Amino acid sequence: MALTEAIKLLLLVPFALGTNCPFVQLDGKVLKTIFLEPRRVSNPLIVTSNGNGLTCGKKFVSKVMSSKAVGMTQLVRIDNLKSLTEIELRSPMVFLVENSTTFLKTATLITDLNLGTQRPVLILTKEFNQTMAEGTGFRINQHVLILSQTTLELTEVYSINTKLIVQQVGYYHFKSKWFQKAMQFDFNPNWKKSRDNFYGLHLVGMTEQLPPYTSLTEEFETESPFFKSNDTYDVTDFTSGMIFDIFNHLSRVLNFTFSLYKRNDGVWGTVVNNKTIGILSNLEDGSADLVVSAFSANLVRLPYVRHLTFLTERKPGLFIRQQPVEQMSWLIFFSPFSLPLWSVIFFTSLVTGFWFFLVSSQGTDQKVCTV
Repeated sequence: MALTEAIKLLLLVPFALGTNCPFVQLDGKVLKTIFLEPRRVSNPLIVTSNGNGLTCGKKFVSKVMSSKAVGMTQLVRIDNLKSLTEIELRSPMVFLVENSTTFLKTATLITDLNLGTQRPVLILTKEFNQTMAEGTGFRINQHVLILSQTTLELTEVYSINTKLIVQQVGYYHFKSKWFQKAMQFDFNPNWKKSRDNFYGLHLVGMTEQLPPYTSLTEEFETESPFFKSNDTYDVTDFTSGMIFDIFNHLSRVLNFTFSLYKRNDGVWGTVVNNKTIGILSNLEDGSADLVVSAFSANLVRLPYVRHLTFLTERKPGLFIRQQPVEQMSWLIFFSPFSLPLWSVIFFTSLVTGFWFFLVSSQGTDQKVCTV
């Protein structure tokens, strides 16, 4: 046991050799594994603090860039993170954290900017404990991973329905190769089950009638509760259809409850004069969490909606108005020419035929003699 601990300490030395930087020697292949990239991590942002953190960032970039598993990296100071564009904030991010104070500042910034909803966010820190986890405030829709140099564990932290979830999703371990001990990173086999319980969370959904995906019974207009404040019907008990059945099954599997509402105006949602209307406005202002129906994806809605896996696809088509069809007539073969022209053709045919008849008749009265 003592020998194993000694080897572990010796292997930890390269991570902070010469500086107080956590995981400066982290391999780019490990980053690719953590970010679940099949080929390489594309254009990650390396976020550091000022002073010594900037030195750590340069060393970290130098290390990961030596691996083909990581694309072009960008070094950013944590104070300049808010000045980045929305597209840049969607990049994979790695935060180099020196101490608990910097960790809490980093966690607050991640929460405020809503990072980790598009791509995972990785925090490399020297230590991590329950007290630090309680001060994070990460939500379930944020994928934030914390790699501790002290425990060599990759931890996921988020809150849902006032419950804090802290669980291990990966770890470093020793692997024997050619009579040597080497560090290797692996995911916890059960890491995919890390978000299979919503702990009774209540979700508010919007829906509209679009069979066979979602259908409403005829009684909903007279029997469902109507709210004048937001001009909606509570149609939770009056909804059926394919998508509703799938969503209802998910509520039982993932342990959450829900209510479904239908807008009285029946507007699905679009953008007019840079303002959302219909169901899209409910998603933007937070009065609804999701849409339970066949909510089509288009360029107007994409900035405001994150779609799940598509269940069906609609193929585009071109429709041409049908030309009126004339009734069939037995005299249709006379259509190419006018009546006077047909009269001339008929008269000419009679004269020509009579002339050929006369010529042929005179030819039969002549006698031909041969010697």
